[in-house]
Amino acid sequence: MKKNHHRLLAPGLLFSANLLVFAQIPATAQSLWAAPKTPCVKSNCAAPARISLDGIFDDAEIGAQLGKIGGRLIDSGKAVKMATLIDQLSRKTCSLALPRPGSWKRSSSQVAESSKPAVLIVARLFRCQDCKEWTAAPASGFFIASSGAFVTSYHVVDEPRYETMIVMSGLGQVFPVREVLAADKEHDIAILRVEGRDLPALAIECSVQTMGSRVYVISHPYGHIYTMTEGIISRYCHLNEDEGPRNMLEITADFAPGSSGAPVLDERGNVAGWVDNIRFRAESGGSGSEGQPGISFHQCGVAADVLSLIQTSKRK
Repeated sequence: MKKNHHRLLAPGLLFSANLLVFAQIPATAQSLWAAPKTPCVKSNCAAPARISLDGIFDDAEIGAQLGKIGGRLIDSGKAVKMATLIDQLSRKTCSLALPRPGSWKRSSSQVAESSKPAVLIVARLFRCQDCKEWTAAPASGFFIASSGAFVTSYHVVDEPRYETMIVMSGLGQVFPVREVLAADKEHDIAILRVEGRDLPALAIECSVQTMGSRVYVISHPYGHIYTMTEGIISRYCHLNEDEGPRNMLEITADFAPGSSGAPVLDERGNVAGWVDNIRFRAESGGSGSEGQPGISFHQCGVAADVLSLIQTSKRK
């Protein structure tokens, strides 16, 4: 069996039946959104800007609007440079007031309705070499405090090629990211902040849930914004990664590039973990064999690792 470890930086999974492939799930360096069909329209924008979300998503148009809003924030000096955010990844802990976990089970539509407002598009901005416009590369995240603190993956932030980072909530509000509050490279997690108050937030449930428990992921795979997938908890596991040992959650709910940092939600709408990576494995066949069938493992961080970065937390 051959092994090959690499990060997935292009919008396509390259899986081989003869390889053990480990693929991180960042958004691609190029935008996952196609170019909009309508011309750019200039307008004045006061933060937070708002993009209309009517339930029928035009991914390319929303991506184009995020690029334009991000460009205006950059041009007006209201955006924090990505280099500054990367420097702040050395911060270890923060203090936050967190919402209390929910206690009643909900249908999948109820989980979607209650959770979507707090799920974020985490958009990194870069200048397109062809059209010279500011372009958004999407990843995922979620608010954990009404004050504007949110979670995403460490590797989403640790990308110096981008100019800055903005987020859009499930209500269409767009915010520039102000600072990193705490981060942990070993567990691939970062808590950041936007300026706001009374923002929708998801509760964190760190207790270990049973194998077979139903879970949901709301994310933006390949730029398909606010896509909800459903599955079960396959298992909890302990892995020895390059950055160090960590506990992880494996689920059957699907995700892909653009989903990094998305919440894994239980039936009560609480955060059980967050999307981290896909690991694909297949055994090579013998002489004259075409190889054995492969399997992909959808691996996620565990909610307890979020709370480990919060030194003082109050449940509201």
